[in-house]
Amino acid sequence: MRTAISHILYVAKHGNRNDLYLVAIACLVLVVALSIRAHIPAAVWSLLIVAIPFYNCWIIASLDKKTRFLLGGVCFSAFLTTVAVAYICGLKNPELNLSSLDDATYLRQARAIAQEWKLGHFPPLSAKGSALYYLGSLHTGYQRLLAAVFYLFGADYRWGIWLNFLASALIPTFIYWAVYLLLHQRSTREVATRAGLRGAWMAAIYPSFGYWASWLLKDVVLATIFVASLAAALDTIVRRRVLALLFLSAGLCALFLFRAYAGWALVAGLVGYGLSIIPRRLVLASFVTLLGAAVLFSYTETGGFYIRQLGYSLAELIPSNVLTLPRSLIYFCTSIPRLILSPYAWVRARVEEPMYALYPGMWWLYALVYPLALAGLYHLARLDVRPATIPLVAWAASAAILIIAYGGNAPRQRLYLDSIMIVFAACGSLGRQRWQFFGLWFVLLSVYITIHLVTLDLRLGTYGR
Repeated sequence: MRTAISHILYVAKHGNRNDLYLVAIACLVLVVALSIRAHIPAAVWSLLIVAIPFYNCWIIASLDKKTRFLLGGVCFSAFLTTVAVAYICGLKNPELNLSSLDDATYLRQARAIAQEWKLGHFPPLSAKGSALYYLGSLHTGYQRLLAAVFYLFGADYRWGIWLNFLASALIPTFIYWAVYLLLHQRSTREVATRAGLRGAWMAAIYPSFGYWASWLLKDVVLATIFVASLAAALDTIVRRRVLALLFLSAGLCALFLFRAYAGWALVAGLVGYGLSIIPRRLVLASFVTLLGAAVLFSYTETGGFYIRQLGYSLAELIPSNVLTLPRSLIYFCTSIPRLILSPYAWVRARVEEPMYALYPGMWWLYALVYPLALAGLYHLARLDVRPATIPLVAWAASAAILIIAYGGNAPRQRLYLDSIMIVFAACGSLGRQRWQFFGLWFVLLSVYITIHLVTLDLRLGTYGR
């Protein structure tokens, strides 16, 4: 086994010809999985699970020895930090935790799916029905993954939490690679490597990863898949590696299964990048072509069902009290700072079950990540790094959905957006103007905190009582 793994890593770090060999092997494996799908449906889905850690190994194998050693240490530190924070916060048993979110539902559904698989029954999970394994949703990815873990190791919720721990240990590598790919064409290799390692460290000691890893929830795994897909997208565009395109395809498939709007946000980023590099006279024609393709897709049976399902889900998310254009504008504008800054770590929460364990992570964002992210956006724009369009548009598209759905109050659903901010922050960590952005950010944050505290009682209707 060790020899086989060493051979894979050796092959992965050599030139494009070896990449083609790996592509051929990957295509052969996919053909085999599709051919036995009728007997073993999980064979295709297991490829998505394998693709993410394999891409992680492929990235590490392509690095020089020193960087590989440093990045390995960062990943190990991320694992230890996540485990430590999770156990300090306490592992959340979905069956006993009174403040349960979606974790209890995930546990029941995954156990039911694993039981059906053991009986040789592989139900269509997205179909509707009274049984727990009929989810009636396009988002079946996490239940599939959790059921696979339960199928192999037993239906103990702690296996799912340890899956979160392992997923968080992969994030620094993908952060490093995304930063490196954004910077290496407009700077030296040493500069790009240094910025990438800084980004990896920012992700490794980000406390919120550890907090959400203590729950049986999809968000840490989703963040890992998203940042891996982002790295693969940049890898495909910047280095033009064929194998990276396969990893991108696998990542997008996984994103669509886990949370569709995260996948479509990344697609929007890729489209935005494409429109940014083509001649202006072709932008309108390209946009119309894409729109026409989407309309034709909606007329197919599969496409029509998918678009109707997405439309229904989006309609269910829109608040019922936002019916007029002025209210919509006010709702959207006031939700932007809430999305970025909440939960507000400078004030005692006025809810029944406050999540104070998120406050250290929020201060990590306030004090370091956000100001550096502003500097990073400026630095990338000044260098005219067009691939930066991909994470920027993906962040904006996802933010718009979270604002529509939750009014911006989505610290858990926002977790993969924090990863994008860390990518930008790493790019800004080497910018000459970063201290100016620190000053500007803290002035704006101080003004917002002051206004928030002064008007808090007024907005809650408790002023003067």
